[in-house]
Amino acid sequence: MKKDRTILPVVILALGVLVTASYFGIAHRKASRESLTHTAEATPPAAESAPAPSGPVVSQGAPAKHVPDRELFASTWQSSPRNEFATFANWTRDYLDASPDARAAMRSHGIELATARREVMAGLIKSDPREAIANTLPVVVRQKLPQEIQALLEERVSDRGDVYRVMGIANPGDNRVIPTTDQARVGDQAYEAHRYGDRALTPHLKDISIHGIALDGQLAILDSPVRKFDTG
Repeated sequence: MKKDRTILPVVILALGVLVTASYFGIAHRKASRESLTHTAEATPPAAESAPAPSGPVVSQGAPAKHVPDRELFASTWQSSPRNEFATFANWTRDYLDASPDARAAMRSHGIELATARREVMAGLIKSDPREAIANTLPVVVRQKLPQEIQALLEERVSDRGDVYRVMGIANPGDNRVIPTTDQARVGDQAYEAHRYGDRALTPHLKDISIHGIALDGQLAILDSPVRKFDTG
């Protein structure tokens, strides 16, 4: 009888240990399931693949807004979203890759594309001179195109000169609105100037370094006194 009373506490202790282990095992599995559930809810679904863009195929470059101004020239000439620039860039790439005989057959179409591009570039010089400069052709590419097409392209300007603002003031009694314009004299050439950035803040700039592109007497001026030289 004494032996039975000794064994009983041991049995009760063993049962207690077993119950405690079972409780913590169940709690651990529940916590694991809750952790997995929270992880699954916090993980966003995978993004669907974007459809391939349609239209002209051009190489992708950095957007002009991320390019330092000193490196702006021709930085996006092959990656512009404007159709007239993109189609001409594609034609230029194909023309440079073609044989001499094939190039002769491509010339008339290139003139058509260059003419359409010229109209867009002329408007862009006035409305967004920075974008216009970014979309000019590299010098080395321009040099390889036919003379008829080069004549339709904007010209590079790089020299010292003056930029000044001409205030539009009508005569007394004249109710007309005369626009205020910017003018530039670079070397012996006079232009209607189009500025942006810091250079648009100062009305008169004398004997400064001027880089830009010009078309039909309109000059887009780079907002930097220095620029990176092109090959060619």
